[in-house]
Amino acid sequence: MAGTLIARKLRFTKHFAARLSICGDGILDIARGEQCDGSIGCGPGEVCTGCVCVANQGTTTTCYVPSSTTSSSSSSTTSSSTSTITTTTQAPTITTTTTAGPTTSTMTTHAPTTTTTASTTTEVPTTTTTSTTTTTSMSATTTHAPTTTTTASTTTEAPTTTTTSTTTTTSMSTMTTHAPTTTTTASTTTEAPTTTTTSTTTTTSMSATTTHAPTTTTTTSTTTSTATTSQAPTTTTTNTSTTTTTTRPGTCAGACPIHTVFLILMENHDWSSIEGSPSAPYINDILLPIASHAEQYYNPPGVHPSEPNYLWLEAGTNFGIRNDRSPARNHQSTTSHLVNLLEAAGLSWRAYQEDISGIDCPLSNVGLYDVNHDPFVFFDDVTQRNNSQAPRCIAHVRPYSELQTDLINDTVARYNFITPQLCHDMHDACAPLNDPVLQGDTWLSTEVPKIFASPAYANNGALFILWDEGVTSDGPIGMIVLSPKAKGGGYQNTIHYTHSSTLRTIEEIFGVTPMLGDAANATDLSDLFVSFP
Repeated sequence: MAGTLIARKLRFTKHFAARLSICGDGILDIARGEQCDGSIGCGPGEVCTGCVCVANQGTTTTCYVPSSTTSSSSSSTTSSSTSTITTTTQAPTITTTTTAGPTTSTMTTHAPTTTTTASTTTEVPTTTTTSTTTTTSMSATTTHAPTTTTTASTTTEAPTTTTTSTTTTTSMSTMTTHAPTTTTTASTTTEAPTTTTTSTTTTTSMSATTTHAPTTTTTTSTTTSTATTSQAPTTTTTNTSTTTTTTRPGTCAGACPIHTVFLILMENHDWSSIEGSPSAPYINDILLPIASHAEQYYNPPGVHPSEPNYLWLEAGTNFGIRNDRSPARNHQSTTSHLVNLLEAAGLSWRAYQEDISGIDCPLSNVGLYDVNHDPFVFFDDVTQRNNSQAPRCIAHVRPYSELQTDLINDTVARYNFITPQLCHDMHDACAPLNDPVLQGDTWLSTEVPKIFASPAYANNGALFILWDEGVTSDGPIGMIVLSPKAKGGGYQNTIHYTHSSTLRTIEEIFGVTPMLGDAANATDLSDLFVSFP
């Protein structure tokens, strides 16, 4: 019995001695995160670490896992990940990392640290300048539990013409643990076809963490700091200068033909009673020195009185008429006359008749208006066969009083036929002058300057002043031409002309055909001009 007790005691003592060969108190206090507290059983220069005496190497933080020792499954579980890590390490690993940043730190770990950086850049053909600076600062971290940190940074640029500076800052925790620490940084930059200058700076900071409890930390940080200067698509504005030239009556560009015609009809005088007459000072002293004129101009042979000569100027014939009867008797159904040719060519015309009202078509004598001196009202297509309310007649046969306003406003027609009333056209002797020539000359001295002052005349207009018929015979009668394009300067010729010559000249100026009546056989007035038409 006693021998049995002694044997058991010796076995107990031997077992206890074996336990005492392990340093420290031999008690693992998991709750406090310590093993074998104290340094009992270790020699000089040794420390008790993990219940085993090891040489004191003077490291700041040293954790030791014996060679070929598999750590107990250290499992940490969070809402984001679970890691089970087996680490085999023979000795402490000291790693010193110096980066482009101003921070240098020391990391000590008992497990391998695996850092994977994946950078994928997909580019379509572009002209790209990329500057990338990566700064990593690390601090010492001691963690007794595995920590898994995953950082993903993705920068995607939309198709723009952009100058982009992107700074991605990623915070990663690098720790010294009993299990491996895996840090993965993935940076993917995808660029659409652009011409882009990209400057990317990635700064990775390692924070210092000391944790005694198992911790699994998953950090997903996507930080995109984009300084973008977006240049909108270039819009090219082409200023197309389109010059539209509206040719007003009497205007044109370049070497211009005659554009506006004014024709004033005077009455019943031979040229010999006008030229050199003291009753015609304006004609002789003012107009002839600046004009061209004809010395041999005649009314058509044997055509008298006035009315058939007016008809001739419009149609190239007198239609067999040799009297001054009203349109009610002498109206014509033909459409072969000048103003129809003008309208067909898109050219305007107007008859300014002195002393009419303008509210109706003047088909008979009114006051000092003589219907025989207004050839247009003898044509049925103008008057609707003597209709006093004929619109075409009212629109084109206007009171002479409207001419001045039209001259000022530059709204005169291309062809303007002007008939003074009987006291102004040298037909009648009227008080107070009682001199038909002086009356007509005075009227011209008042009215012609208004035409001279107009834009229509200045811009290659032409003024013809002529008489309707001779008194003693067929002439010569007066034909005076005033125009910026006339020879002027008192030029005169002795070419034989008639009213057919005037009609032909007007048709040629406006380029209308066919030549009406006897105009086809006449000599035009081109010799009186520097250039014609």
